[in-house]
Amino acid sequence: MAALVQARPGVPGDYQSFDRRFEFELSGLAPQNLGMDKPAQTRTWLVDGLWAKTVKYARDFQAYIVDGRNRTEIKGGDRLNVVLENEWLMEHYPRYAGTDVQVWLQFNAKDGFLRFWSGRLAQTRPT
Repeated sequence: MAALVQARPGVPGDYQSFDRRFEFELSGLAPQNLGMDKPAQTRTWLVDGLWAKTVKYARDFQAYIVDGRNRTEIKGGDRLNVVLENEWLMEHYPRYAGTDVQVWLQFNAKDGFLRFWSGRLAQTRPT
């Protein structure tokens, strides 16, 4: 799975844009080891982690957000676009095509989980 994260200034040239592809890989970790409840019989947990090179992108994006908060003059609103690439799920797990899927993120082991995306895989657009 991957996510394309794009952030753009409301006024072009106001400040630098951010454009990175965050790649994930199956972590092999048991969800119970991450503090997640055992899934119901009708659910499956797939636990992914960021690729090593993508960890740097995540840190870069955090710095980008901090820099944005510290700007004293903002000429226009910002735009954030996140595209979740789900093709691999459809390819490797076709039985989930008609099911509801939720993608949750955890940025720090001390933090809780944040719902990042939810929907039906069959309705997603190819990227």
